[in-house]
Amino acid sequence: MGKKDLYMEKAVFVIKCMLGAYILTAGLLLLLAFMLYRFGLSEKVVSICIIAVYIIVTFLAGLLAGKKEKRRKFLWGLIMGALYFGILVVVSLAVNKGVEDIAGNMMPFFFLCAGSAMLGGMVTKSDWTGGKFYAILSKVMSKSIHKEDTPMKHIKTLSTRDLKESMKKGGCGECQTSCQSACKTSCTVGNQSCEKAR
Repeated sequence: MGKKDLYMEKAVFVIKCMLGAYILTAGLLLLLAFMLYRFGLSEKVVSICIIAVYIIVTFLAGLLAGKKEKRRKFLWGLIMGALYFGILVVVSLAVNKGVEDIAGNMMPFFFLCAGSAMLGGMVTKSDWTGGKFYAILSKVMSKSIHKEDTPMKHIKTLSTRDLKESMKKGGCGECQTSCQSACKTSCTVGNQSCEKAR
């Protein structure tokens, strides 16, 4: 399959996904209108339900995009949300004949659509969540645990003298520092030869 065919397939998928999203939106809004007529819902409840419809539809669009694509699923979800928002703005502009009515709510609705669609893309099994993420995390954790168990290669442990034996004899008193001193193991003092051994 050539690049042109691949791009055409993706474009057809996006168009189908957007068409499905707007059919679902229309169906849910019709259901909301019926509930408004039947139960006499308040304006606040209707506004919350409309926002919930946008969240559900864009989440599902992102979920579909995430399942279709193999890589960057969250990005495909974001693209779906942005496209949904773009079409929504164009329709609103056509109906309202201007941007005055929707200008105040434009940015919150963009983040709402893009965010929920991106979340939909992310919750599919991908590198961000699901089995692969936990497999990578457990691999990294097991490597770090094994690193802590093995001693460091650049630190040498000196075990030539015994503190108890040195205390029994009292030491020779010739060294500037005690044989068992922490300074004795440092680079400056540790390489000096013992006065007693001379």
